[in-house]
Amino acid sequence: MLKKIAVALLIICFCSCVYAETATVFLQGGIVFGQTLRRLQCDVSSLQYNSHLRGESITDLVVIIISGGGHLIESIAIYEYLGMLKGEGMTIHAVASGICASGAMLVLQAGDVRYAGKYTGLMTHAPMVAFTPLSTTILTMEEIMELYDHMESTNKMMVKLHADRMGKKPTEIMQWFTSVPCFMTAEEAYQRGFIDRVIYDGVTFYNFYKRTDK
Repeated sequence: MLKKIAVALLIICFCSCVYAETATVFLQGGIVFGQTLRRLQCDVSSLQYNSHLRGESITDLVVIIISGGGHLIESIAIYEYLGMLKGEGMTIHAVASGICASGAMLVLQAGDVRYAGKYTGLMTHAPMVAFTPLSTTILTMEEIMELYDHMESTNKMMVKLHADRMGKKPTEIMQWFTSVPCFMTAEEAYQRGFIDRVIYDGVTFYNFYKRTDK
């Protein structure tokens, strides 16, 4: 009996050495193909390694987004990467700060809870193709039509992704995904369903994110 009690106490002591903690990473600046995701993965891996050395486990990951957007494919990859972290048991708190536009808005939707600072500007639009002023790319009529069809199907995919996260039908939010950028305040984004909570003056995020009110 004493042996069993001793083993039970040892297990309890070992488990008590493993603590849950909140970690923070920044997604700041333009979302660049082949760079932004790799940098984010390195930051998260480093946090996980340091947490493991302390006998802790990251259960809440705060992703602070200060970005005007960028490459669509890279944005999708970041969205899916955060989804994989959620599959590993992490709760993702996505926080828009300052500016959160274009592809960064897609990343924001990966959060289990989506926040935005009171004065943060947010923006959505349909996918765009950019050619540099010095580009010598020449497209045939068929290629232009094919590109148009691809962009149209991509926009439908983006709209559906946002609509599913917002609990709405794609037709209800299509108006905010056109070739004309749709800018909105944090309050407007909250009313439309793009975010869950607005962080107001005098309230730090770390004292705020466990609250159940807005």
